[in-house]
Amino acid sequence: MNRIKTSKDKRKMKRILLSILALGAVGALTVLFINIYMMGKYKEKILSQKDMAGKKFDCILVLGAKVWDDGRPSYMLEDRLNQAIELYNAGYSDRILMSGDHGRKEYDEVNAMKQYAMDKGVKGEHIFMDHAGFSTYESMYRARDVFQVESAIIVTQRYHLYRGLYIANELGLDAYGVPSDSRQYAGQTMRDIREAAARVKDFFGVIFRVKPTYLGEAIPITGSGNLTDDIINDEAVESVEAHNQQGNRKEETAGENLQGNNISGNENNESYEYINPQGNTLESRILPPEGYVRAEAKEDSFVTFLRKQELKPHGSPVLLYNGREKGNQTAQAAVFAMDVGNSDLQQCADSIIRVYGEYYWSIGAYDKIGFHLTNGFYMDYLKWRNGSRIHVEGNQVSWVKSKSYDDSYESFRQYLKNVMVYAGTLSLEGESTGIEVKELQVGDMLIRGGSPGHCVLVVDIAENETGERCYLLAQGYMPAQEFHILNNPSSEDNPWYYGEDFKETIRTPEYTFYEENIKRWGEGF
Repeated sequence: MNRIKTSKDKRKMKRILLSILALGAVGALTVLFINIYMMGKYKEKILSQKDMAGKKFDCILVLGAKVWDDGRPSYMLEDRLNQAIELYNAGYSDRILMSGDHGRKEYDEVNAMKQYAMDKGVKGEHIFMDHAGFSTYESMYRARDVFQVESAIIVTQRYHLYRGLYIANELGLDAYGVPSDSRQYAGQTMRDIREAAARVKDFFGVIFRVKPTYLGEAIPITGSGNLTDDIINDEAVESVEAHNQQGNRKEETAGENLQGNNISGNENNESYEYINPQGNTLESRILPPEGYVRAEAKEDSFVTFLRKQELKPHGSPVLLYNGREKGNQTAQAAVFAMDVGNSDLQQCADSIIRVYGEYYWSIGAYDKIGFHLTNGFYMDYLKWRNGSRIHVEGNQVSWVKSKSYDDSYESFRQYLKNVMVYAGTLSLEGESTGIEVKELQVGDMLIRGGSPGHCVLVVDIAENETGERCYLLAQGYMPAQEFHILNNPSSEDNPWYYGEDFKETIRTPEYTFYEENIKRWGEGF
């Protein structure tokens, strides 16, 4: 009898175990299917900034992420914000919707996001804060129903974009995504695992149209973002006031530190003028700091070539390739007179390629004009001059003899345009090697290769009696725009960058670099 009972118990346990395994297999297959389906359905809507050319949207929607205890955005959030600001400056939308967690007075993502963007030159009234964007699903739902968004660029890291795009488009938004993966992030494996589960949750959330935690009255994205500064309860108001007071204390401290930095680099220079409005070249317009002189340079050097470059009249705006003014007009100290062309081509890396090429052309060093394309193909000017043209088939590039010898400047410019089509920050960085700050010279770059990446060029150097140096930086950007000398965001009126500005985090008006991004192209100049 006991044997029969034991046998029945074993069969029962076996059935239970098989049922559990079957349910587990079904669950695993369901998770796998939903993830594959969600990642595949709208993947064609993940674009690079260059691919977005010509598109306009109601807003740029930035999804929140961790904020440090001192109110600074985490690295992941900082990269999202930098990408959104680039899109804003490029004119894809004049509204940014910051959607994040502000459900507790001691934790505030959205005000930190707005402050960061305003510090980068974005107008406060153009920034909307969604204080109740507690999840990706709620952010999209509220963007549609509260902020009345119909089209948007979603900005977050690529692993997160698949879900954001799926939710947004399934809820009826015309949404595209631009990834903000500017670096490797610690803990990404665990993040990917959590994301796989979140995709399943939001897949069913979309099906059943789950309501968000809060909705409330409409705040149209076409209005003023300042309306979202008004918090609806006293406790939240006190939280924001405390946040602002903390921010003011930080600004005062930063001001004291900045004054200290100015004194160390340029004593008693409060009334010193760095800009000569009558100057029409880099050398005559931007004056070296007090106590500094421009580093000596040979007549045929790259340094002299840049110093003699013509600038547009003082106060000129940066224009895009289509003749319209760039959205952000606070980044530039001066604008080069060099044309940008009439197509969205001469962007950041392209501008530097143009300057390198123009210099070698000007001194007759034609054999030095050559650049690798993104696929690794080396496109040198001499072959082009002799009549060869590139033939592109898929990812393969080859030379084909199809023209006669042509050493005209017009042909040279056509060569550069062809390089710009197939080269970028990735290829330019691939031709460069890392250097230390103390090695910096004119022609070196701050460059982060990517799609998109960014790069700026060192265009001048000055030094004082003790050997301390300062530098001028210049950039092109997206969409294609006039090459311009950058302001230093750490100083109100001094465009020069000092050694301290190149330690660890290197902040320029529209992009953040790091020490490892200091590179020298080829063997330098």
